[in-house]
Amino acid sequence: ASRSTMLSRQAVRSAHSAARAAAPLAKAPEQSTKLSSGLTVASAEHNGPISHLVLAFRAGSRYESGQQAGLVHHIRNMLGTDSKQYGTVQLIWSAANVGSEIHSFSTPDYLGVRFSVPRDSSQLALSILGHVAADPAFKEWQLEDVLPTLQHDLSYLRPADILFEHIRRAAFRNGPLSHPLYASDYTIGKYSGDELRRYAAARLVAGQAVLYGANIEHERLRAYGEVHAPVSGESGSSAAASPYKGGEWRREGPGSLAHVLIAGQGAAAGDAAGLAAQAVLVASLGSGSVLKFGTNGKGALAGISKQGNAAVSAFEAAYEGEGLVGAYVLASSSRVAEAVKGVARTLKTYVADDLEAAKKRAKMDLLRKSAHSADAATSRSMEILAGLKEGAVLAAIDNVSASAVESAAKKAASNLSIASYGSIANVPYRDQL
Repeated sequence: ASRSTMLSRQAVRSAHSAARAAAPLAKAPEQSTKLSSGLTVASAEHNGPISHLVLAFRAGSRYESGQQAGLVHHIRNMLGTDSKQYGTVQLIWSAANVGSEIHSFSTPDYLGVRFSVPRDSSQLALSILGHVAADPAFKEWQLEDVLPTLQHDLSYLRPADILFEHIRRAAFRNGPLSHPLYASDYTIGKYSGDELRRYAAARLVAGQAVLYGANIEHERLRAYGEVHAPVSGESGSSAAASPYKGGEWRREGPGSLAHVLIAGQGAAAGDAAGLAAQAVLVASLGSGSVLKFGTNGKGALAGISKQGNAAVSAFEAAYEGEGLVGAYVLASSSRVAEAVKGVARTLKTYVADDLEAAKKRAKMDLLRKSAHSADAATSRSMEILAGLKEGAVLAAIDNVSASAVESAAKKAASNLSIASYGSIANVPYRDQL
């Protein structure tokens, strides 16, 4: 009987009552508290009507062993099934009853769940979030039911998704950051509930977690994390190093187009100054049009697109301890060689022209990414785990020098990696760049 209190009407009424307090009109600075359990609780008050609640862990695919490829994919798709205290129907029905949206996510570094819910139901949503993200039961029969969803994920992968997997394999070789985000056909169903529970017990712990909320009172979030959150108080282990090495990965695929990523070593996720210089570099190179069906006439890579009948856009990805920066090329098989070699030349001969304009574009790119509050909440939770202060990268852009941007390009160009997918017969090999 006591189990139903979390989902009772009284809990819903309490949530509505708590939300009646008037919120301040001005945007408040982010607040952060480190609890005695090791759990980090952070919140940002934007005075919006929708609360975005995220519980994220350092539990991404890099924490798998070499024999556990695809295990985190199994766990991600199991989130939302029975918890140790509540059944799926109770959890999902209660979430739907208050009009919430649940989204699980995983990256090489992180695994988590985001709830988007009307603000006056945030207290109830917090309770559900904790049980969905931190307390899954991993029952064998539910694992069997979930397996088809893993296959569906594979069938819906876009060429870009496949290429992002391949560039990490090429760049980090056998390191933890090379581990795939997705299970393969032959690893789907490989893992038992016991194996998932052991991984969760080691990684879904307070010392490796952040509870983040946007449009919610910090004290409410802190009180839940301190008293009610079903998160183990263990500290957990830090990530093993996965140094950038450089390499190549090629895979034939359907269609007449070649998808190619050329990238070198970039800034790590916790390096605000490095990420700021890299953001300016990406803006200077050109990261594609911000308008649907628009053209990208700006940036050092724009000439390649115009001359070679190829689509070229700057690319960056940051992980804990490492990063990648380079360019994505999409071209027909007959044009791809010229475009790929052009990207390599551009990186190797890069000069920071019109720095102030590039800084402005970099700032605009960062602000545009934060415009969607749900995605911004997920991104901010990962930034907190990486050790970045709120707005640190945006603020650091003002202090970026031309030499810092050129150094970032030189560092990347000194040891390039290349990954390709599709019609790749004419894609140059790494030693030809």
